[in-house]
Amino acid sequence: RRVLHKLTRLLHTLKYLQIKQLVFYIARRCFTPALVTHKGRVELRPDFKLDQPLPVTGVWLSGDKFNFLNISKIQLLQAFEWCPEGVPRLWRYNLHYFDYLREPSRSDDEKIQLLVSWVACNPQGSQPGWEPFTVSLRIVNWVIFLSRCSLANTPAILRSLYIQTLWLEKNDERHILANHYFENLKALTFAGTYFFGMDAERWLKKGIRGIQSQLFEQTLADGGHYERTPQYHGLMLENYLDLYNLALNNPTSLDDNFVTLLKCHCTSGLVFYQSIQFPDQRLPLFNDTAFGISPSLFELDGYFQRLSTEPGCLRVQADMLFSQKASGLFGFRSSQDMFIIDAGDIGPSYQPGHTHCDMLSYELMLAGQRVVVDTGVCEYEPGPVRRYVRSTRAHNTVSVDGAEQSEVWGEFRVARRAKILSAHIERQDSTIVFEGAYQGFHCVSSHVQHYRKALVNLASDDVIQSLTVIDIITGYGEHQIESFIHLHPGFTVSDQGGGVIDLLGEDGLSLQLILEPGNSYHFEECYYCPEFGVKIPNICVVLKKSCTLPCELTYTIRIKR
Repeated sequence: RRVLHKLTRLLHTLKYLQIKQLVFYIARRCFTPALVTHKGRVELRPDFKLDQPLPVTGVWLSGDKFNFLNISKIQLLQAFEWCPEGVPRLWRYNLHYFDYLREPSRSDDEKIQLLVSWVACNPQGSQPGWEPFTVSLRIVNWVIFLSRCSLANTPAILRSLYIQTLWLEKNDERHILANHYFENLKALTFAGTYFFGMDAERWLKKGIRGIQSQLFEQTLADGGHYERTPQYHGLMLENYLDLYNLALNNPTSLDDNFVTLLKCHCTSGLVFYQSIQFPDQRLPLFNDTAFGISPSLFELDGYFQRLSTEPGCLRVQADMLFSQKASGLFGFRSSQDMFIIDAGDIGPSYQPGHTHCDMLSYELMLAGQRVVVDTGVCEYEPGPVRRYVRSTRAHNTVSVDGAEQSEVWGEFRVARRAKILSAHIERQDSTIVFEGAYQGFHCVSSHVQHYRKALVNLASDDVIQSLTVIDIITGYGEHQIESFIHLHPGFTVSDQGGGVIDLLGEDGLSLQLILEPGNSYHFEECYYCPEFGVKIPNICVVLKKSCTLPCELTYTIRIKR
């Protein structure tokens, strides 16, 4: 029976893949990547130019300490470990990305020393340095560094970069697609613009053609990235800006149409970023989002203005009520308050790797303090932490019989999936009204639907006074319904009895959580993961109700008077 379950789950996962994606997936699994060679000269385009991209700070620290994912490790330059033990796989990947070549506090001599070490210690095909995604990021970072540091342009380093690009061309990630494939194409475009010759022309042609196609495929109508993960929207926006930088400075290789296309996507991406950003200048933590990974809106907009020499595209005052229908993000923002809810489908269907069970989950900020929080993401390593942060229980939504909204499994897989049925937000006088619904919980029944109505009540100055959440679960039979409210770790919880819970924030913000009479509730000790490598204990209030469907759960969070 267990074998049958795994087989069924796998089939429900594979059925969403594109045919060409499945073919490449099988090829990657069945065949070892072929080694590449190059015996000719390595030539550079003499007119290659690039403005300085965004810097990277806080990674390569004093004392030869490297800090990724909030994990620090000393790496002596004289005996550098390229596959160190005792750190997560993603930490090792970061070491091979070479983002730290943009660390302004380190000397060019030190950086060249690391390039020489990498070439000597990482033969073609070795892991993790020759993972296609890793190769892609490294190619771009090397090109950026080599273009401004002529001393680094040694025959050995240039030949290595050339071989890496040849290898990437034959081992791109069309079996994964999404942001991975875009990074492959970006690397080919950078290398094709930097080098000269027939290979470079082929890389450039392939990169430009692919990027033009992927820009339209990966960008939603509202300007958001189609993986519907705020962190990856920020990372992809930096990619667009880097390519815009490349295209503006190399007009003989990249024409005006390409420049215009990139500028358009940079502009729409910045406006989208602004619409979903909290008053604390940080992103919501939906899906695989953590603080400190993608650049801030301030950094990205500054980069855009520096390149375009035009006024920024951002509004002086971002819209208070926002409805990003394509991405599925809806909410309301004032100067110190924000409510945002996720009502987006899993996307793209063929690459749901960063998906969590967070349909109709929300985050709430009052008086500049985050009150109700998404759990975030701590790591990509397989295990209980990864399973938990992707689970329904880790989000401010509803579970039926302890089941998951969607059948998430592994680190990045999704089999049977919940589907959004409706989502809408509007203002009615002094109340913001959101209504949305989805169908999910396939492990329980094919008929279970969750409808959520959220009422955000405003004072005369548009300050949020309270939030009322009404959940209606429809279907058949008797079930156990649970609703989760994850509180920020800065709040102290005091149960007053009778469904009244006092919440006191670190800055003195006093709130009340008022639960519908007659429902049971309890407190669970959970954890909040606002950054990779960080787990902070917090309290989750769990409402519980055993009932025959349909049934309703209601609660209110209000400022205590």
